[in-house]
Amino acid sequence: MDRAGTGRSKPVEGAGMRRFLFGLLGSGLLGCTGYRAAPIDSAAEPAAYLARRAADTALVGFMRAAGSAPDSAWHARHAALAALYFQPELDRMRASLDATRAGEITAGSRPQPGATVGVERTFSGGVAEPPWGLAIAPDLAVELGGKRGARLAGARAQTMVSEAALRESAWRLVTGARAATLEVLSAEEDLADARAESAALAGLIPVLEARFREGGASRADVAQGAQEAQVARLGVAGAERRQGEARASFARATGLPAAESDRLVLVPDSVKGCTAPEGLGADSLRALALHSRWNLARALDEYQVAEAGLRLQVAKQYPDLSFAPGLFFDHGANKWTLGFGLPSIPLNRNRGPIAEAEAHRAAAGSRVAEVQDSIIGDLSAAAAGCRAAETEVTDADSLADAVERRIEVTRAAFDRGEIPRADLVLLDVARVRANRARHQARQRLAAAGLALEAAAGIWLDARPLEWPDPAQSPRESRRKEASP
Repeated sequence: MDRAGTGRSKPVEGAGMRRFLFGLLGSGLLGCTGYRAAPIDSAAEPAAYLARRAADTALVGFMRAAGSAPDSAWHARHAALAALYFQPELDRMRASLDATRAGEITAGSRPQPGATVGVERTFSGGVAEPPWGLAIAPDLAVELGGKRGARLAGARAQTMVSEAALRESAWRLVTGARAATLEVLSAEEDLADARAESAALAGLIPVLEARFREGGASRADVAQGAQEAQVARLGVAGAERRQGEARASFARATGLPAAESDRLVLVPDSVKGCTAPEGLGADSLRALALHSRWNLARALDEYQVAEAGLRLQVAKQYPDLSFAPGLFFDHGANKWTLGFGLPSIPLNRNRGPIAEAEAHRAAAGSRVAEVQDSIIGDLSAAAAGCRAAETEVTDADSLADAVERRIEVTRAAFDRGEIPRADLVLLDVARVRANRARHQARQRLAAAGLALEAAAGIWLDARPLEWPDPAQSPRESRRKEASP
């Protein structure tokens, strides 16, 4: 090709290359995502918290969708649904789950291509050739050894970890709301019993004083009665404090303001934890717990993350390959080039990171065994607590029955004029105390049943439960339903 021909072809080639470069740059810019600021209004959340109401239309709709619309009173299931609706912890966990899902996109991305442009100008020598030279070479990388597959496996396992953590948090909120409801009911029952005991002892003092005047009681008996009445009044104050603390814990568990939760009327709920479903023995309950507990699922998923991490470090023993095919406009002579390279040569065969990843995998495996042992231990301890609570309930019922029988005998003797009225008043105090002991024993049995349910990872209830999916925001789902 003569120089005149070379001179005519260069502008055409240069214009084509410019179009290629501008097109590549424009496609990259058009595909970019714009930044959008999201400032936090620090004053909005406290105001929204104080505005929460138990009768909120969206909350009631959320409960109705779960098959548990409240009426004039709430039971433990309503409290659990309110916790799932209001608690911001689940919003944070859902955002973390979205982040790990986006991490799968990052893990699955292949090495991005690049480009190198070189320009040179000859400023010495002969003038027969054009002084300018242009070299254009794209940089292409190829991963070897299965690194991308290992990254994807690790990212997917991390997504499962985040989902298990979300569901574990939801279960903890549910059991916490149920425990808070049970605590409020127990505190209110204990307060009623404490007031009844205080009233019975207060009624005993005039009787003792009358017997003292008649010579049937000593001054020490009167003083003893007054002391017991004072102790009972202190017991009422303690029961009132416990009730206030229980109401505050209930407000925290449900996410409702304290003033709003105090207005709620709570009713007892069936806690059948100490009564396993028919046909479910100890071995079946253990297998059910190992299947249902989300902390074990999380530990198993974390092991998969460690497994994928080891797989990735083993894959890094193999070097990646890069090559750069290009064009070189060499002072009037058009050439193409092809370059190969190894960005990194692992001369030590990546032994250190592999050993570290193996240790992480061993630790994750030990963590799985640790969680399994803790679940079995929790079940054993909860079962022992149920047995002890059941024995206590039996003894308390026997005591209350014995007191009732004694009251019948004593009342008959009083009707015959064989004993004074003071003996009947003393037995009224004994009845109040026996009933209080029975109530407290049954409260401990309900708490033991709740502990067994928590250890098993299930809510044993006679009614079917349709719990909402915690991975879906209840407020977002309500907005979608309301939108046309």
